[in-house]
Amino acid sequence: MAKKLHMTWVAITRRWRKLYKGKWYSISCKQLGTPETKEASWKAANDWWERERALADAAPLTEEDLRVNAFRVWSMVQDWQQLDEASREKLADSLVGVGQYQKIKAQAEAVVASAVKATPPDRTVKAQVEAWETLLRGVCQSGQMSEGRFDAYCRNIGTFVQWIGADTAIDAIRFLGPYPALSVAHAQLRHVPERHRGTAQG
Repeated sequence: MAKKLHMTWVAITRRWRKLYKGKWYSISCKQLGTPETKEASWKAANDWWERERALADAAPLTEEDLRVNAFRVWSMVQDWQQLDEASREKLADSLVGVGQYQKIKAQAEAVVASAVKATPPDRTVKAQVEAWETLLRGVCQSGQMSEGRFDAYCRNIGTFVQWIGADTAIDAIRFLGPYPALSVAHAQLRHVPERHRGTAQG
């Protein structure tokens, strides 16, 4: 039976090395207490690595780990629309675990499918967006918001509607703020004058 090496043998230095989660691990034959050959030390190196990996997996995330994870998530969001289905699955599984992409996708599709069925017209994303835009249009016409800002808000929320689906029920979305479907727009409402914002939240 072919032996399975958990680490890479570096003959010139008589050491074993392993890159794991962005960090290099290294151990010499002397430290392992074995003769300085690959054949004589590989089992001890495998055992040492199993212990080290368990410690690494149990350790709390460092600031560097958090920065790396944040960058990976940011990159995933930026690239998501350009990726094919297989690439999306591979990327998501690298972040949340093998097989999780299909599980999460199936759950999401089931929630959306059940929410879309017989959705009252006033409970769709489209209806909520139209109501929100009507509110902002009134603010704009009163001179308390520029037309440029109003147009920008409408373009941004239009991207959201295109992504989530105009006929999706708002009940399928975890929400905040004045119109339940518009969690994305919640931050934008901070710029609406206070008295209008109160009307929207009514």
